[in-house]
Amino acid sequence: MKKKLLGLGALLLAVTITSYSVSGTYAKYTSSSDALTDKARVAKWGIDLKANKPFTVKLFEESYTDVKSGSSDLKIIAPGTNGSYTFTIDTANALKATEVAYNVTTTVNIDDQIGQIVYWLKGDTEEDVSTFAKAKAQNVTFYMKEADGVGDTGVKAISELNTAIGEKMTFTYNEDGGAGTSVPTETLYWAWLYDHDSSKETGSDDNDNNAGNGTVDSETVTMTVNVTATQKGDDAAA
Repeated sequence: MKKKLLGLGALLLAVTITSYSVSGTYAKYTSSSDALTDKARVAKWGIDLKANKPFTVKLFEESYTDVKSGSSDLKIIAPGTNGSYTFTIDTANALKATEVAYNVTTTVNIDDQIGQIVYWLKGDTEEDVSTFAKAKAQNVTFYMKEADGVGDTGVKAISELNTAIGEKMTFTYNEDGGAGTSVPTETLYWAWLYDHDSSKETGSDDNDNNAGNGTVDSETVTMTVNVTATQKGDDAAA
């Protein structure tokens, strides 16, 4: 009797296990999505203004008519010489590698120890102001070393000239071509006039002589230009 009960119990246990196993194989609806991801990489900056200069500076020439030639490092100027320089920033080459909008800040310092040179800017005028006479006819603003001419009508200090150029050449550039993409330009003219008028707006013969008879190595004019590129934007995490 005990054997029969044991056999019956074993049979029931086997049926139960088999039923559970079979029930686990029954089909059911199943749907899974593909794996979705979101990935980002760092934007390229790629601006090296020391290796890839975005501008050149050449306000003076190596030689002028009837004046001894200078060198690329030190030009020689005298009464009767003149010239110009157009400020621009090369975004197409020197700054093209970046993938972000950036602000360009330009600082200019004209250190004029001669004091006889008159400067002016083209500004926004469409008129020809490439000579002193033409510029004066258009009533442009003239700039000179503070000790010579400043205070006379129409003449401002060189420090104000430095500021005016820096403000004009400070701008925002968007790599995607959005607002602020255009690059400004500005042309600086200078002249050391051979003839002076009584207003001292253009210096004087006496000061010409003093400059030429002085310690010529210290009678110099130097223009220094610095350009800084900075990523545009605010700290979004602040």
